[in-house]
Amino acid sequence: MIDPRMTRWTRRALLRTLVAAGSVVSIESLAACGGSSSKNSRTIEMTEQMRFEPDTLTVKVGDTVTWRNTSDLIHTVTADPTKTHNPSHVALPDGAAPWGSGNLNHGDSWSHRFDVAGQYRYFCIPHDVAGMVGTVVVEV
Repeated sequence: MIDPRMTRWTRRALLRTLVAAGSVVSIESLAACGGSSSKNSRTIEMTEQMRFEPDTLTVKVGDTVTWRNTSDLIHTVTADPTKTHNPSHVALPDGAAPWGSGNLNHGDSWSHRFDVAGQYRYFCIPHDVAGMVGTVVVEV
């Protein structure tokens, strides 16, 4: 028997899923007509082991990185020095603004386009103390 609590969607979860699905369809449509390339989109997974995999990713200016929560834990992707207990968990190049995903549940994803070259160090708010940090290096 199916537990009715497991099939109930919150409005926020439904909207997030619809937006994510729409983004994927839009990206795939652009790729099909030559407007975008899959090489310009990279994916990082957030795991049960409180890690970003890969923990370091190198991309080009203008590339978009997507973080996908593959675990049952709630994760965030946060590059905001005002939200960490350990200032070494965040690094932003000059000219880059702080950013954050908000809470991501299992199956949720969030994307960020990198328009400023340099090194970005980011963390997961719920697992900040555990050292869940990652790095994106953006090259010209």
